[in-house]
Amino acid sequence: MGRWHKYCCCLGWMPPSRGNNCVWQGDLKSYALAITRFAFSSVRARLLLLVLMVSIPSLGLIIYIAREERLQGFDRARESTLKLVREATIQQQ
Repeated sequence: MGRWHKYCCCLGWMPPSRGNNCVWQGDLKSYALAITRFAFSSVRARLLLLVLMVSIPSLGLIIYIAREERLQGFDRARESTLKLVREATIQQQ
C-alpha cells in the first residue's frame, strides 16, 4: 500500500487493510504544512492574496460611502418635503 492509501485510511475514506496501522498525526501535519507552503509559494497565489488584501478594504469603503449617500438622500428628501408642506400651508392661509 502506498502513502496515499495510508492518508485515506486515516481520514476514513477507505477501510484500513491490516487493522489500525495508520500513524497519521505526524504525517498528516507535515503533509498539510507542505501543501500550505506550496500553495503560497507560487507567484499566482501571492498575487491573488495581494489583490484580495487590496480589494476587500476598498469594497468596504464603497459600501460605507454608498450607505452615507443614501442616508443623505433621505435627509434631503425629508427637508424638501417639509419645505413643500410649509409652502402649501402658507398658500392655504
